[in-house]
Amino acid sequence: MKKDEQGFTLMEAVTALALLSLFSLVFLPLYHRSMEEQKTVDEERTALYLLEKEALTSIHHQPGIESGDREGIYEWSRQSKHSGTNICLQWEGENERSYEKCLFFLS
Repeated sequence: MKKDEQGFTLMEAVTALALLSLFSLVFLPLYHRSMEEQKTVDEERTALYLLEKEALTSIHHQPGIESGDREGIYEWSRQSKHSGTNICLQWEGENERSYEKCLFFLS
């Protein structure tokens, strides 16, 4: 660009647009993946909360809260053993991986 002219040349504008497109092509999928992982972490946090609440209600001999899964993404399982109870939640995360969290407590 000449010193007395203002603005960008066509070549400078095309180069800037190409660089912007390249950065978008690289970083948008990474951003999308990080949002999926954040949702999965939130699902895991909710699962741990539901497990803890179910264990506390079972210890105090109150009815369970297995219906507390409002989103319908969790699947419950319960196994009573001689010394306690094992409750588990299984679900498929936002990132399409299967997860399972279990909690064993003494009755």
